Parts: sequence; structure tokens; C-alpha cells
Amino acid sequence: MIEKLKPDHVSYYIFDSNHETPLKRLLEKGKIKLPEDEFVEEGFDMVISELNRMGYIRYEISNWAKEGYECKHNLIYWNNENYHGFGLSAGGHIGNVRYTKTWDFKEYFDKLDNNQIPYDYYNENSNLDELTEELFMG
Repeated sequence: MIEKLKPDHVSYYIFDSNHETPLKRLLEKGKIKLPEDEFVEEGFDMVISELNRMGYIRYEISNWAKEGYECKHNLIYWNNENYHGFGLSAGGHIGNVRYTKTWDFKEYFDKLDNNQIPYDYYNENSNLDELTEELFMG
């Protein structure tokens, strides 16, 4: 289908059981079964090979693009640049400060009503922490 539609950008994600999703609930209830790891690994290798053959450049773990069509938004994260996060669960990185806002709707608006920023996580990184994140993200 990718070869027929020729999109400028392709994302391919493998199931992640670390988050609460409808798929995870079906798995926990025994209504579905995941394929064997070897099958998943072989499938991912095939995706990589086919996307390369079609001229896509892999620029992130799960993202490929035609040259010049990389997601600018995601590149900000990988380059450890500054960005603001607004809204529920939003994250930001400004200077040495990294934060995420709460995911809880009531808590979010209660804090705003009390002139508080609804942080779930807030950390002022040391210069060493910033360097470590720069290396990790890059």
C-alpha cells in the first residue's frame, strides 16, 4: 500500500504494552494473543528493508521520510531543543527545565483556578543532565 500511495512520511510502531490501551485490555483478557518475538523482529526487518528500497530515509526509531519531509516537530525533541507544552499531559523543555503537565482533567483545572501551573513533573537539569539528555536524544 505504501508503494502505491507514495506518502512523504511513514511511521511504523510496534505494540507497546507499557500504556493502557484497548489493545492491551484485550490482551489482558485473553481475547487476543501477540505473535512470537521472532515473527515481530522479522516483520520489522522487512519493513526497514522495503522502506529503504522505496527511497525512504529512517530518521527516528519508528519514522521514515522522503528527503526533506522529516517531521520538524519530532526533530525538536531529538535535537534537545526548546519547546513549550500546553494542555493535559503536555511536556516541555526550556533551557535546563524539563516538565510535563498532569493528565488528570480535574487536577489540571483546579490548579489553573488557583493560579498554579498544573505540573505532574518538573525538573531543573544540571549541565551534566542536559549533556546526558543531548547524547541520549541525539
